[in-house]
Amino acid sequence: MGVILAGCGGGETEGMTVRVRNEIENADLVLGSERILNGIVGYIKSESAAVVTSEKQMELIRDTLKRDPDSKIVVLFSGDTGIFSGALKLEKSLKDAGFDYETIPGISSFALMANAMGRSYEDALFLSAHGREVDIMQHIKEGRDIYVLTDRKNTPNELCKLICEAGLSSLKACVGVNLSYVNHTVTYGTVSEISSKNFGEPAVLFLEGIKKYQRSVPGIPDEEFIRGDVPMTKHIIRASVLSFLDPGEKDVCWDLGAGTGSVSVELAMFAKTVYAVEKNPEAASLIKKNREKFGGWNIKVVEGDAKECTGELKMPDKVFIGGSGGHLKEIIGSVFEKNSRADIVMTAVTLDTLNLALRVFEEYKKEPQVIQIGVSETENAGKSRILKAQNPVFIISCKGDRP
Repeated sequence: MGVILAGCGGGETEGMTVRVRNEIENADLVLGSERILNGIVGYIKSESAAVVTSEKQMELIRDTLKRDPDSKIVVLFSGDTGIFSGALKLEKSLKDAGFDYETIPGISSFALMANAMGRSYEDALFLSAHGREVDIMQHIKEGRDIYVLTDRKNTPNELCKLICEAGLSSLKACVGVNLSYVNHTVTYGTVSEISSKNFGEPAVLFLEGIKKYQRSVPGIPDEEFIRGDVPMTKHIIRASVLSFLDPGEKDVCWDLGAGTGSVSVELAMFAKTVYAVEKNPEAASLIKKNREKFGGWNIKVVEGDAKECTGELKMPDKVFIGGSGGHLKEIIGSVFEKNSRADIVMTAVTLDTLNLALRVFEEYKKEPQVIQIGVSETENAGKSRILKAQNPVFIISCKGDRP
């Protein structure tokens, strides 16, 4: 008869498909968590039920089929077997062991949550923080509705605290607990309000999608940024910097001496997390404003001197040095101390800074690539138009160690 892996929805019999209930009633052995088995007590023969952890599933299946190859075993999983389910791991083990098996889908917790709120979920993003880490801010920037499976560690309020810390406390949210059960609850509020509440298990966190800044290539026009009197890397140079850094969706990036945050904003559109380090309070305030304007919610603003606070940051994959405050050697050293494989890109407008950078990289036995960009823009001169040259800029690009 083989093994059946069945999704049982929220966990009570009313949330299961008729097919799953029939398989349970006719099974010789039913495996599942204590919560799931307690929810189906009326449909199961008590002598055939066994509470089992995921680590012990294969052992019990092997022993049962060894004693009686014709045994019918049903393994129950909450929600749907096809998404964030332990069924996927068990499928591989059964396949490797040569056992026949069949999967029966169930109603996912995401579907139950969407239904409880009366919302469509066809364009939503589905995440799991159940027994795994999830960088919630990386996904919020995508601008889609988000559904998150939570657990005892990554609770709805803890996830919402992280969102508040990133500066998005007004984002609309909802938490569904014990969905499909008689005692289910649905709580609406902002992430700030949700962060102050405690919720039971199992719970699903919903986050409403925010407006996304539409940009597919580097080089946001300078005039779109909130500027103030803080220096900013101009869009032509910025586009070149982004090209050299080539950030990927799993990369952690540092923007040291971030200024207005123009490079941070563009990095955030491609990278996982961006640390924008800036010691000027006025500039740090501008970074937060630009983060909000462009939806770069995966930017973490760090107020402080780059040479002092990089030790507190997560290991970088890509680093842009926009300003060093006279401590370039210490800053480059701190980057390579964190990760010798990190790629570094920096800009310089003086020969002194260029020469210093080359000496420092030479000390680390690196051979950076240097290019010089000279930009001229048209300007009206009476009835004519002339080209007005800007100061040339050096871009120094240094690849980290490669395996």
